[in-house]
Amino acid sequence: MNRAILFLCVLCTALLGSNGYLLYINHDLIQQHKIDQAIQLPTLDAPISPIAVHSAQGAAHPLVFGPDATHDRLLLVLSPDCPYCKKNWPMWDALIEDLGPGVDTTYFDVTGKFDQKVSSEHHIPSEQLVTASLDSTIMARIIGTPTTILIGRNGKVRHVWQGVLDGDALAQIVAMSKADVTE
Repeated sequence: MNRAILFLCVLCTALLGSNGYLLYINHDLIQQHKIDQAIQLPTLDAPISPIAVHSAQGAAHPLVFGPDATHDRLLLVLSPDCPYCKKNWPMWDALIEDLGPGVDTTYFDVTGKFDQKVSSEHHIPSEQLVTASLDSTIMARIIGTPTTILIGRNGKVRHVWQGVLDGDALAQIVAMSKADVTE
């Protein structure tokens, strides 16, 4: 019985020590992440720098948000395995239909695992599907999926919606895309 108690005491001490060390390390990572977020998260009216992406066929190219674009761009950030993304598909489909050809749509897969089945289920043209490697800087910008980002013709972020969209968000996105963009 004494050995069992001694073993439990040693085990608890070891766990407390390792947890303390992990908390110390985690605190440093959280502080660094806060700095990264402050620099890299899409903020309203801020221009978005080009993002190095890969097409569905694997070709690397930059995704550029220029100040002289002819259309707004809707950036749909998703993960094929995300249950909330699956809930959001009908909303995205309705949104794209409501927006019509006046808004360019890009599907941004943060996992790189987007398969042909999902792509064909949602009728995603291959030129609209992109992904980035897990070590790219865009990964620090994405807080979660699904995320819907409206980027104006001037290359600046007009709005960011996180999570599953509702009817009010759809109406807001459509209204914002129809409003003129001012510099």
